[in-house]
Amino acid sequence: MDHFISTAEQYIRAHGLMQKGDRLIVGVSGGADSVCLLEVLLALKDKWQWNLTAVHVNHGIRGESADADENFVRDLCGDRGVCCHVYREDVPALAKEKGLSLEEAGRLVRREAFEQELGSAGNGRIVLAHHADDNAETFLMNVSRGTGIEGLGGIRPEAGPYVRPLLWAGRNEIEAFAARQGLRYCEDESNEDESYTRNLIRRQVLPLLTGHVNSRAAEHIGSAMQEIRELTGYLDRETDRLMDLYVKQEDGQWILDAEAAQEEPYPVSCLIKKCLSQAAGCAKDIGRAHITAVADLLAGQAGRQISLPYGLTAVREHGSLVIRRESAKPGDRMSPFRAESRFVDQLGALDDPYTKYFDYGIITDRSVFRTRQPGDYIVIDAAGHRQKVGDWMTDHKIPHEKRDEIRLLADGSHVYWIAGYRQSEDSLVTEDTETIIEWKVKEHES
Repeated sequence: MDHFISTAEQYIRAHGLMQKGDRLIVGVSGGADSVCLLEVLLALKDKWQWNLTAVHVNHGIRGESADADENFVRDLCGDRGVCCHVYREDVPALAKEKGLSLEEAGRLVRREAFEQELGSAGNGRIVLAHHADDNAETFLMNVSRGTGIEGLGGIRPEAGPYVRPLLWAGRNEIEAFAARQGLRYCEDESNEDESYTRNLIRRQVLPLLTGHVNSRAAEHIGSAMQEIRELTGYLDRETDRLMDLYVKQEDGQWILDAEAAQEEPYPVSCLIKKCLSQAAGCAKDIGRAHITAVADLLAGQAGRQISLPYGLTAVREHGSLVIRRESAKPGDRMSPFRAESRFVDQLGALDDPYTKYFDYGIITDRSVFRTRQPGDYIVIDAAGHRQKVGDWMTDHKIPHEKRDEIRLLADGSHVYWIAGYRQSEDSLVTEDTETIIEWKVKEHES
């Protein structure tokens, strides 16, 4: 057995990516990465008793070249005895209709194809060919554009039904394996277009690092991202501990015991961010400057206050710091609603109507929880079709007296989640999601 295949098998075992007898939906574009992935899975198929189905998506972007890739994948799968399902989509038309970039629209149609193949029962795994260089590129893009620690974890080996058994391998290793096995594959000419940021990093930045700094740069970046993922898991647990120890929620206010200022600074900043995110109903627009200002207030003297995004005010009182909406006064009773968010490495149970998972790169900075407003709409399918929230509620027989109580996670009129009922199709976690955010709401907490 080629050492590339045995290393992939070890990686699958170490991360628990697949089990014996699994049904595998394999994304096959025709490029070197996916062709090598298919070869690895076929080599292990009998031993692991896997049932393989290949999925190829023709995006309708590259004309005859895309058709040639489709035919190549059909022939490849036919030669290897693999069932192949092809999805043909007009991605440029979808992008224009929804106001998306071609990359965003492409992600939507791929996700829809994979998950349609997986089926509503959800039994099986969607296997993708992301590799170590892809992960290094993601890290470099995120750190260059600006991100917190949560955005530095990169692509995960497993996220819900999506698994990536080649995430350990570099592009050179994949191409060397293809050469040893005599594998043919397609070259996508769009990968040479350096107007795309990822292509620029792939063709210019990463080669400079590997050629002039360290030949194992991508591997080392991958190791660092794994440590970051472990660190963020620890910080999540530590933040929960500090919440239990120092924070009370009363009458729509978050009350932090001033003793929290004696803890280590970074965990305290995580605690403050969580409190602000819960009070605001949104995590993404809470910046470092806001967190630092609240931390300074917590460590300062009573009598001071500051204004924050989403109409929040933080007030330093004797022995505590209180975060409230500017319209709230001590003793006022706000609507019994609580929203909590956290970054996670993978999806949890999908059948809880009050806990949903979102692509952190799609949910906008301005998204907040609120009740319905005229003009609200939700995206109801992968093709981007919209429906007015009021019409959706009518179709699903939501009682009129309850409709104005239901919380919506929205940016302007664009609703990402009708809490307790329906998540928009354009906010779902996909195989290309880099960071997952979990939102949990409690509509009836007293």
